[in-house]
Order: sequence, then structure tokens, then C-alpha cells
Amino acid sequence: MSELEIDGYKKWVCVTPVRQEENCHAIQYAQRLAKFFDAKWVTRDSRSIAKIFSDTGAEVIVVAADWPVFYHRDQTENGLQYHPGMSTLRLQTLLQGGTDRLLQAAQIRPSDWVLDATCGLASDAVVLSYAVGRQGKVTALEKSPVIYRMLQHAQTEGLEHLPQQISTWLSRIDLLHQDALQFLRQSGHQQYDVIYIDPMFQEPIMNSPGIAALRPFAYKEPLDEILFAEACRVTRQRVVIKARAHDSIWRRLPIQPDKLSGRVRYGIWEREGT
Repeated sequence: MSELEIDGYKKWVCVTPVRQEENCHAIQYAQRLAKFFDAKWVTRDSRSIAKIFSDTGAEVIVVAADWPVFYHRDQTENGLQYHPGMSTLRLQTLLQGGTDRLLQAAQIRPSDWVLDATCGLASDAVVLSYAVGRQGKVTALEKSPVIYRMLQHAQTEGLEHLPQQISTWLSRIDLLHQDALQFLRQSGHQQYDVIYIDPMFQEPIMNSPGIAALRPFAYKEPLDEILFAEACRVTRQRVVIKARAHDSIWRRLPIQPDKLSGRVRYGIWEREGT
């Protein structure tokens, strides 16, 4: 469990859903998940999530639902669960001959090498994986140990439960548990065609249950000039950053928006001569 301890989550426990605590199959599944996540399996005993945190001193609770649900000690009401999000609809649009705004902003081409420096739930990474095709490569970095292990489980144990167009391209992503700045500093000059960065918005979207569940586990450091400079060094073509219209990065970084309207925009830096 040393990889997880580096990031401060030293104690994970795994339990069954509350209405399945005496179901033998549910118990066996919870025990398998506990092993996968290096967690300790404990009996549910009709306890609430808050009570299990109090009784065990856990920092992360994994509930062994069909898709595991992760609870943070500071957020016991909303659990985090993997879902492909908008990537399903976006892939359907592309398969029907439509366009995708991120792919247009990043000018992704088949066979490109793309680095997604802030993977999150991998919704963008799946679309990028489709766009670069089997001759290309998407490397996705996730610093949060919980989000990383959740995605790792989806890649290895959950593919058969996903739509084929999602499982195909999710499985091809090279997922790494890495800090973006450290990874970029260790990367070669112009190693990737495109680098994509989607940091947590400085002003959170308060009416999104999915973001509310994600936020306690995510790293919230703002994108700074040091990371941006490293991304510019490592890309061959361009850096693309997702940000809200009033984010401070538009004042701090030499990037151009993909459009001048809308609450969310893609900021683009291109290498001269691209």
C-alpha cells in the first residue's frame, strides 16, 4: 500500500452495500475488492458511512456496489463512482460524422501522441484515445490515488460492463499515477504532439453532484507558470487548457481561446511554426 500512503490515504476499508451485508456473494465480492484496492474488509453491521468512518478511523471507504463507490472522510453524503460521463455521447456524435470541440481545439490527428496531464474520470482521455486511433497513443496522468485506482479498476475489471465504444478506447489509455509537473520534468523535449490540461476550476460548479463527489479526492492546485512552461517544452505542436471564461489563467498565460463566447473555453498555445 506504499503507493497510496505517499498521498496521505493510509487506511482504506471496504464494506458491502447496506442491504447486502448478509449476502454471501456480496461479501465475497467485497473481499475481492478489498484485495484489489489494498483495503481492509470490515463487516457492515447496518452502519452508516459516517459511523464506519468513526468506528474504523478510515480515510477512504469503498462500498462494493456493482461499480465501487468511494467515500472521503470529509464527504460522507456523496460517493464517487466511475462513469464514462459525456464521452459516450461525444463518441456517438463522432461516429455519426459530427465534430468535437476539444478535438478541434487541439487539432488531434490519427497517430498523434497525446498527454492528458489531468485525467480525472477519463472522459476526455477516452475521446482523445478514439481520435488518435490505434496508431496513436494517449498517456493519462492522475495524481489522486483514489481516482487513479478507480480508473485502474474500470480498465481491468469493468470493461465488460461498459459500452463497447467506451471499453475499446478506455483500455488503450496508458494510465499512470503521476504528478503532472514531475512527469513533465522527466519527459523529453517535444515528446508529445499535444498536451491537454484540465485543472479543477477555480470557481467550482456547485450544482453538479458528480463534481461534488469528485472534488474531495481531486488535487486543486491552480495551473501555474512552471507547469505551463514544462508543458510547452514537452509538446511538439500545442498545449490546450480547459478553463472558465473568468479564470485568472487568461491573464497569466500566453494562450488564445478557441472561441470568445461561452462559460468554458479551451486556451491554446502553439509552438511557432506549427
